[in-house]
Amino acid sequence: MKVILEMAKTHEGDMTQAKQLIKEAAGLGVYAVKFQAYDLEDLNKKHGNYDRYKNCHLTLEQLNELKKFANFVGLEFWCSVFSRSLIKPLSMFTDTIKIPSTFFVYDDFVHDCIHYYDNVHISTGMHYTRVINNRLEEYRKNCINLVPYHCVSEYPTIFPCLNRIKDIGARGFSYHGSNELTVLMAQAMGCEYLEIHYSDWETGLVDLMKRMRKMKPLFYSSGTPSAEENTNFEFYRSEYLDLEKHVKSRMSNK
Repeated sequence: MKVILEMAKTHEGDMTQAKQLIKEAAGLGVYAVKFQAYDLEDLNKKHGNYDRYKNCHLTLEQLNELKKFANFVGLEFWCSVFSRSLIKPLSMFTDTIKIPSTFFVYDDFVHDCIHYYDNVHISTGMHYTRVINNRLEEYRKNCINLVPYHCVSEYPTIFPCLNRIKDIGARGFSYHGSNELTVLMAQAMGCEYLEIHYSDWETGLVDLMKRMRKMKPLFYSSGTPSAEENTNFEFYRSEYLDLEKHVKSRMSNK
Protein backbone atom coordinates (compact mmCIF):
# COMPACT_ATOMS: atom_id res chain seq x y z
CA MET A 1 0.00 0.00 0.00
CA LYS A 2 1.43 3.36 -1.04
CA VAL A 3 1.36 5.92 1.76
CA ILE A 4 0.55 9.54 0.98
CA LEU A 5 1.26 11.98 3.78
CA GLU A 6 -1.21 14.87 3.88
CA MET A 7 0.72 17.85 5.23
CA ALA A 8 -2.43 20.00 5.50
CA LYS A 9 -1.38 23.05 7.50
CA THR A 10 1.41 21.43 9.51
CA HIS A 11 3.92 23.63 7.68
CA GLU A 12 2.21 26.79 8.97
CA GLY A 13 2.91 28.49 5.64
CA ASP A 14 6.67 28.39 6.22
CA MET A 15 8.66 27.04 3.26
CA THR A 16 11.64 26.01 5.39
CA GLN A 17 9.36 24.01 7.63
CA ALA A 18 7.54 22.52 4.63
CA LYS A 19 10.81 21.29 3.14
CA GLN A 20 11.87 19.84 6.47
CA LEU A 21 8.61 17.89 6.61
CA ILE A 22 9.25 16.57 3.11
CA LYS A 23 12.76 15.45 4.12
CA GLU A 24 11.34 13.64 7.15
CA ALA A 25 8.71 11.96 4.95
CA ALA A 26 11.41 10.78 2.54
CA GLY A 27 13.26 9.19 5.44
CA LEU A 28 10.15 7.24 6.41
CA GLY A 29 9.78 5.58 3.03
CA VAL A 30 6.38 6.97 2.06
CA TYR A 31 5.28 7.24 -1.56
CA ALA A 32 4.10 10.85 -1.79
CA VAL A 33 3.54 14.07 0.12
CA LYS A 34 0.38 16.06 -0.43
CA PHE A 35 -0.26 19.74 0.11
CA GLN A 36 -3.43 21.79 -0.20
CA ALA A 37 -4.05 24.30 -2.97
CA TYR A 38 -6.68 26.98 -2.58
CA ASP A 39 -7.32 30.57 -3.59
CA LEU A 40 -7.84 32.90 -0.64
CA GLU A 41 -10.47 34.76 -2.65
CA ASP A 42 -12.64 31.62 -2.52
CA LEU A 43 -12.68 31.52 1.28
CA ASN A 44 -15.24 33.03 3.62
CA LYS A 45 -13.37 35.82 5.40
CA LYS A 46 -15.87 35.72 8.26
CA HIS A 47 -15.29 32.05 8.97
CA GLY A 48 -13.50 31.14 12.18
CA ASN A 49 -10.77 29.26 10.30
CA TYR A 50 -10.02 32.02 7.80
CA ASP A 51 -6.97 33.43 9.61
CA ARG A 52 -5.39 30.00 9.86
CA TYR A 53 -6.03 29.30 6.17
CA LYS A 54 -4.55 32.68 5.30
CA ASN A 55 -1.42 32.12 7.40
CA CYS A 56 -0.89 28.65 5.90
CA HIS A 57 -1.59 29.62 2.31
CA LEU A 58 0.93 28.50 -0.32
CA THR A 59 1.13 30.17 -3.72
CA LEU A 60 1.43 28.25 -6.98
CA GLU A 61 5.08 29.27 -7.15
CA GLN A 62 5.69 27.88 -3.67
CA LEU A 63 3.87 24.65 -4.46
CA ASN A 64 5.97 24.23 -7.60
CA GLU A 65 9.13 24.76 -5.56
CA LEU A 66 8.00 22.13 -3.05
CA LYS A 67 7.19 19.76 -5.91
CA LYS A 68 10.74 20.05 -7.25
CA PHE A 69 12.16 19.51 -3.77
CA ALA A 70 9.97 16.45 -3.16
CA ASN A 71 11.04 14.91 -6.46
CA PHE A 72 14.68 15.65 -5.60
CA VAL A 73 14.42 13.58 -2.40
CA GLY A 74 12.61 10.78 -4.22
CA LEU A 75 8.95 11.47 -3.42
CA GLU A 76 5.89 12.05 -5.55
CA PHE A 77 4.19 15.40 -5.03
CA TRP A 78 0.41 15.71 -4.98
CA CYS A 79 -2.06 18.48 -4.27
CA SER A 80 -5.61 18.51 -3.02
CA VAL A 81 -7.33 21.27 -4.94
CA PHE A 82 -10.05 23.33 -3.29
CA SER A 83 -10.42 26.09 -5.89
CA ARG A 84 -11.60 25.51 -9.43
CA SER A 85 -9.43 28.36 -10.67
CA LEU A 86 -6.30 26.43 -9.65
CA ILE A 87 -7.09 23.16 -11.42
CA LYS A 88 -5.49 24.11 -14.74
CA PRO A 89 -2.47 26.02 -13.31
CA LEU A 90 -1.53 23.10 -11.03
CA SER A 91 -1.53 20.76 -14.03
CA MET A 92 1.46 22.68 -15.41
CA PHE A 93 3.76 21.00 -12.88
CA THR A 94 2.01 17.90 -11.54
CA ASP A 95 0.14 15.09 -13.29
CA THR A 96 -1.76 13.82 -10.23
CA ILE A 97 -4.59 15.64 -8.49
CA LYS A 98 -6.63 14.78 -5.42
CA ILE A 99 -10.27 15.86 -5.27
CA PRO A 100 -11.52 16.31 -1.69
CA SER A 101 -14.78 14.63 -0.72
CA THR A 102 -16.33 18.11 -0.45
CA PHE A 103 -16.39 18.26 -4.25
CA PHE A 104 -17.33 14.65 -5.02
CA VAL A 105 -20.77 15.49 -6.43
CA TYR A 106 -19.73 18.76 -8.12
CA ASP A 107 -19.62 17.43 -11.67
CA ASP A 108 -18.07 20.50 -13.34
CA PHE A 109 -15.26 20.59 -10.78
CA VAL A 110 -14.54 16.87 -11.18
CA HIS A 111 -14.70 16.97 -14.98
CA ASP A 112 -12.23 19.87 -15.03
CA CYS A 113 -9.80 17.73 -13.05
CA ILE A 114 -10.38 14.79 -15.38
CA HIS A 115 -9.72 17.03 -18.38
CA TYR A 116 -6.37 18.34 -17.15
CA TYR A 117 -4.86 15.38 -15.27
CA ASP A 118 -3.70 11.91 -16.19
CA ASN A 119 -4.24 10.62 -12.65
CA VAL A 120 -7.29 11.68 -10.65
CA HIS A 121 -7.70 10.51 -7.06
CA ILE A 122 -11.07 11.29 -5.51
CA SER A 123 -12.47 10.98 -1.99
CA THR A 124 -16.08 9.87 -1.75
CA GLY A 125 -17.06 11.26 1.63
CA MET A 126 -20.27 10.35 3.40
CA HIS A 127 -22.56 10.02 0.38
CA TYR A 128 -24.87 7.05 -0.05
CA THR A 129 -23.31 4.04 -1.75
CA ARG A 130 -25.75 4.31 -4.66
CA VAL A 131 -24.80 7.97 -5.23
CA ILE A 132 -21.09 7.13 -5.09
CA ASN A 133 -21.30 4.26 -7.55
CA ASN A 134 -23.48 6.22 -9.98
CA ARG A 135 -21.07 9.16 -9.94
CA LEU A 136 -17.99 6.95 -10.28
CA GLU A 137 -19.53 5.18 -13.26
CA GLU A 138 -20.11 8.54 -14.94
CA TYR A 139 -16.64 9.92 -14.13
CA ARG A 140 -14.90 6.79 -15.39
CA LYS A 141 -16.30 7.34 -18.88
CA ASN A 142 -13.74 10.10 -19.32
CA CYS A 143 -10.97 9.02 -16.97
CA ILE A 144 -9.11 5.72 -17.18
CA ASN A 145 -6.96 6.39 -14.12
CA LEU A 146 -9.68 7.39 -11.66
CA VAL A 147 -8.81 6.20 -8.15
CA PRO A 148 -11.72 6.34 -5.66
CA TYR A 149 -10.99 6.59 -1.95
CA HIS A 150 -13.19 5.56 0.92
CA CYS A 151 -13.24 8.66 3.08
CA VAL A 152 -15.44 9.52 6.02
CA SER A 153 -15.86 13.30 6.22
CA GLU A 154 -15.41 13.44 9.97
CA TYR A 155 -12.48 14.78 11.99
CA PRO A 156 -11.25 12.75 13.68
CA THR A 157 -12.70 9.59 12.18
CA ILE A 158 -13.57 7.33 15.11
CA PHE A 159 -15.42 4.39 13.52
CA PRO A 160 -14.97 4.36 9.74
CA CYS A 161 -17.34 1.98 7.98
CA LEU A 162 -14.75 -0.12 6.22
CA ASN A 163 -17.37 -2.24 4.46
CA ARG A 164 -17.70 0.75 2.12
CA ILE A 165 -14.27 -0.11 0.68
CA LYS A 166 -15.76 -3.20 -0.91
CA ASP A 167 -19.12 -1.62 -1.70
CA ILE A 168 -17.62 1.09 -3.93
CA GLY A 169 -14.52 -0.75 -5.09
CA ALA A 170 -12.26 1.77 -3.37
CA ARG A 171 -8.59 1.62 -4.29
CA GLY A 172 -7.64 4.13 -1.62
CA PHE A 173 -8.43 4.91 2.01
CA SER A 174 -8.33 8.47 3.31
CA TYR A 175 -8.11 8.28 7.08
CA HIS A 176 -8.36 11.14 9.56
CA GLY A 177 -7.56 9.14 12.67
CA SER A 178 -4.59 7.44 14.27
CA ASN A 179 -5.76 3.86 14.92
CA GLU A 180 -3.12 1.52 13.51
CA LEU A 181 -5.50 -1.41 13.30
CA THR A 182 -7.92 0.51 11.09
CA VAL A 183 -5.13 1.16 8.60
CA LEU A 184 -4.06 -2.48 8.60
CA MET A 185 -7.65 -3.55 8.02
CA ALA A 186 -7.91 -1.23 5.00
CA GLN A 187 -4.70 -2.69 3.64
CA ALA A 188 -5.95 -6.23 4.14
CA MET A 189 -9.12 -5.31 2.25
CA GLY A 190 -7.06 -4.47 -0.81
CA CYS A 191 -6.54 -0.70 -0.73
CA GLU A 192 -3.59 0.34 -2.86
CA TYR A 193 -3.25 3.85 -1.44
CA LEU A 194 -3.42 5.21 2.08
CA GLU A 195 -3.78 8.92 2.74
CA ILE A 196 -3.08 9.92 6.32
CA HIS A 197 -2.39 13.21 8.04
CA TYR A 198 1.21 13.82 9.02
CA SER A 199 0.12 15.46 12.28
CA ASP A 200 -1.72 12.26 13.32
CA TRP A 201 1.25 9.96 12.64
CA GLU A 202 4.27 12.17 13.31
CA THR A 203 5.54 9.90 16.09
CA GLY A 204 3.95 6.61 15.08
CA LEU A 205 4.58 6.33 11.36
CA VAL A 206 7.74 4.22 11.62
CA ASP A 207 5.90 1.54 13.59
CA LEU A 208 2.94 1.69 11.21
CA MET A 209 5.15 1.17 8.17
CA LYS A 210 6.77 -1.86 9.81
CA ARG A 211 3.36 -3.34 10.58
CA MET A 212 2.17 -2.73 7.03
CA ARG A 213 5.16 -4.54 5.57
CA LYS A 214 4.29 -7.56 7.73
CA MET A 215 0.58 -7.41 7.04
CA LYS A 216 0.34 -9.04 3.62
CA PRO A 217 1.90 -12.38 4.56
CA LEU A 218 -0.20 -12.44 7.72
CA PHE A 219 -3.38 -12.69 5.65
CA TYR A 220 -2.22 -14.14 2.35
CA SER A 221 0.17 -17.05 1.86
CA SER A 222 1.04 -15.71 -1.60
CA GLY A 223 0.72 -12.48 -3.54
CA THR A 224 -2.80 -13.44 -4.61
CA PRO A 225 -5.26 -14.73 -2.00
CA SER A 226 -6.74 -18.16 -2.60
CA ALA A 227 -10.50 -18.78 -2.54
CA GLU A 228 -10.11 -20.32 0.92
CA GLU A 229 -8.19 -17.31 2.20
CA ASN A 230 -10.77 -14.93 0.76
CA THR A 231 -13.58 -16.86 2.45
CA ASN A 232 -11.69 -16.87 5.72
CA PHE A 233 -10.99 -13.16 5.57
CA GLU A 234 -14.58 -12.27 4.66
CA PHE A 235 -15.75 -14.15 7.73
CA TYR A 236 -13.51 -12.09 10.01
CA ARG A 237 -14.08 -8.84 8.16
CA SER A 238 -17.83 -9.05 8.74
CA GLU A 239 -17.42 -7.88 12.32
CA TYR A 240 -14.89 -5.31 13.48
CA LEU A 241 -14.19 -6.94 16.82
CA ASP A 242 -13.77 -10.38 15.31
CA LEU A 243 -11.24 -9.02 12.83
CA GLU A 244 -9.47 -7.13 15.60
CA LYS A 245 -9.00 -10.35 17.57
CA HIS A 246 -7.95 -12.17 14.42
CA VAL A 247 -5.26 -9.60 13.56
CA LYS A 248 -3.91 -9.37 17.09
CA SER A 249 -3.79 -13.14 17.39
CA ARG A 250 -1.83 -13.56 14.17
CA MET A 251 0.56 -10.77 15.06
CA SER A 252 1.24 -12.19 18.51
CA ASN A 253 2.03 -15.56 16.95
CA LYS A 254 4.33 -14.11 14.28
